[in-house]
Amino acid sequence: MANRCLADRTNAWTDTDHTCYTVYTAGSGGFLNILPVYLDHILFPLLREEDFMTEVHHINGEGDDAGVVYSEMQGVENKASNIIYFSLINMIYPGNSSYGIQTGGKLKNLRDSTNIYKVRRYHKKYYRPENMYITITGNVDPAKLFAALEPIERKLVSRAGDYPAFEKPFASELKTIEKDETKKITYPSEEEQFGWIAMAWRLPGKLADVFKKVHALSILSSYLSVTSISPLMKGFVDIPDPLATDVDIDILMNAEPAISIDFENVPLDKMDIIEDKFKEVLAKVNAEGIDLDRLHTLIKRMVLSRQMNLENSPHLIVPDPAVLDLLYGNKPDSLYEFIKEDEEASADALIAKPQKFWLDLMNETFNRSRVMTKAYPSSDLNKELAANETARVAKQRSLLGPEGMEAAGFAVQKALESQILPPAEVLKSIPIADVNSIQFRKLRSRKKLVKSFRIRKIDFDLGITTSPPRGNL
Repeated sequence: MANRCLADRTNAWTDTDHTCYTVYTAGSGGFLNILPVYLDHILFPLLREEDFMTEVHHINGEGDDAGVVYSEMQGVENKASNIIYFSLINMIYPGNSSYGIQTGGKLKNLRDSTNIYKVRRYHKKYYRPENMYITITGNVDPAKLFAALEPIERKLVSRAGDYPAFEKPFASELKTIEKDETKKITYPSEEEQFGWIAMAWRLPGKLADVFKKVHALSILSSYLSVTSISPLMKGFVDIPDPLATDVDIDILMNAEPAISIDFENVPLDKMDIIEDKFKEVLAKVNAEGIDLDRLHTLIKRMVLSRQMNLENSPHLIVPDPAVLDLLYGNKPDSLYEFIKEDEEASADALIAKPQKFWLDLMNETFNRSRVMTKAYPSSDLNKELAANETARVAKQRSLLGPEGMEAAGFAVQKALESQILPPAEVLKSIPIADVNSIQFRKLRSRKKLVKSFRIRKIDFDLGITTSPPRGNL
């Protein structure tokens, strides 16, 4: 169907606070054909039990746990970066916050408690018109667009009574960080030479209200950590006895934003001095001041990157701000505020900021209460997890027995056989998009013939040097 509509494919991903589905087509004709079909599949899926088995979790004929989601999470759950991130995020957003939830699910929960009935309830609760944006970029006739969407709108209206009461996600108040907190954890690893330290600070205010400051902070973060001449790289990495192999700063664009710093591959005997060294680097920045020339260069590169994106991928400019507006926008012009921060006018305003603005921003951010995770590698934990998994699978196979494993394998095979493609007449009901209707950018070229050109009038020096041959090439 995607091919008939001149679409390369459809795609989707799930982040902590949203799921996004995408489709890109060449021309508006194919897009208008595939859009209502795509929306129907998203809003009104079959959600069959057989599909849950193959896509989420099942036990195969050999007694092993499998499924697309389950297999993905097997490769993620015990990774150092994953363990450290969720340790930190649960301290940044303490209490009953969904930011600390593993979006792919924990392996134990996928095995023991996740089922198709929970998936159906979740879909009915959140896959609804009040909780979705449709972001369309490109040259599409509005009248034809709304005509294509009308069948979906009618279907939604007819089923309006089926939805439970709506609760806007991520709208509840978040528990604050009252004081510094440090947690020591271990993660499975085959070697025990280097650890990982992550620190984070919550930023005051709602994202939509402090977005300008958050944007400025992201630029300051690049100044502090990007390139080998940045203060943090010079203080931790590019020294004779490195304290880390990398220092990475990340801005968390949540309802109440946060900033985190990761120090990767820290020698174990240096773990306890990292925070003091970090404060020392900040003190040096305060004493020596901000290199405004380098900071302004970073801002100008941001503008240039924005211009290149507008030239090469204009369709990628709007979707991310649209997601922020859906989740955290609190006024009519929030979307515009989220979009415009990378534009030249905003950049000029930041370039005009004095030295004091940037130092105050740095100090007020990093002088707040912080949370910190000190993560230590453990080969014993690595062996323990492997042994526990081996024992668990062996017990599962024993409980199933030969007949149970055979029945499980048969159930999976039946689920796979039930997944058939739509009949040919269904596919043929979707018109093939007309390639002649694709609208390309209109370029106009001009040519001016020069009657004469005298190279002697060009002021230049020409030098020619020769070197002896260096063997056969």
